[in-house]
Amino acid sequence: MIVAYEMGTTQFLLHKIKMQIGLFSMLALPLIAAFLVFHIDKWYIPLVEYFVFISLYIYLILAKYAFYEPNSKSSAAQVFSAIGAFCGMVPVLLPLVWLLSIRFYFNSKENLNIYLNDYN
Repeated sequence: MIVAYEMGTTQFLLHKIKMQIGLFSMLALPLIAAFLVFHIDKWYIPLVEYFVFISLYIYLILAKYAFYEPNSKSSAAQVFSAIGAFCGMVPVLLPLVWLLSIRFYFNSKENLNIYLNDYN
């Protein structure tokens, strides 16, 4: 399925991230709007939560493709996903998610170049 998009590595990763953010936003924005209708004085709470969840989505996508192997589930990706979920619950550790996202971006580009080299 990775090759079916016929995109280069960078375009593929950005497409996956945009698609997930779009799908999440379609579900979350009506809920955020409903919260703001009833609690306008606490407008910052859903915005911070939205930003944290978007950061976690990006982290999970990049962790998945950093350890991608065809036809198997990577145990390393599952461990790093659990670490990301834990860091999402403890706000002090959120910069760790951002730093690992940057690292996983480069790792996933290197890992996916094997499969998407024809489209680069």
